[in-house]
Amino acid sequence: MTLAFIIAVILVLAASFILGFSLAATAFLVGWTVLMAFAFRFAETISEGNAAAKVAMTRVAAFTLGAAISIGGAPVVDQLVGGQSNLIIENNCYRNLEYTPLGISIHTGESKDLIIPPIVVEVEHLGDRIGVVGSHGPVVELPAMAGVEILIDDQRLQPGDSRRIDLGDGRVHILTVSC
Repeated sequence: MTLAFIIAVILVLAASFILGFSLAATAFLVGWTVLMAFAFRFAETISEGNAAAKVAMTRVAAFTLGAAISIGGAPVVDQLVGGQSNLIIENNCYRNLEYTPLGISIHTGESKDLIIPPIVVEVEHLGDRIGVVGSHGPVVELPAMAGVEILIDDQRLQPGDSRRIDLGDGRVHILTVSC
């Protein structure tokens, strides 16, 4: 059972990296898993005369172990099994497109081919910003200039509209931004 808790902690750490969790969120998940490992060890020391407490502590620890493996395992498996996907971003604006957290910088009139995980994302045009949320991880909001036109695979995304993109479907997807 100790080995299972070690595997759970490793999976949670890997998932936190993949999903971009903050250090606090990662520390909470790992801390909770380690706390439950201690609870399991404590349950082993409870005498047989107090069977209800021993069973309760063991079940809580086993449930937490299952949850930690699920939370950590799902994004890790998605990454390992899914391979990679291509997203081409075309900049038809009069200024550079930049998103520093992901290291994206596309000069005027150029395009960039991004290799990304095969996830499903929802892209929403919110007027002054573009919201992108994936099946794992937080919402990413990108600033949008007034009058910007966004095409996803040659389909226009109007302000207030959203579109689901399956980046794991084997196609090369094209995001065109025009000003």
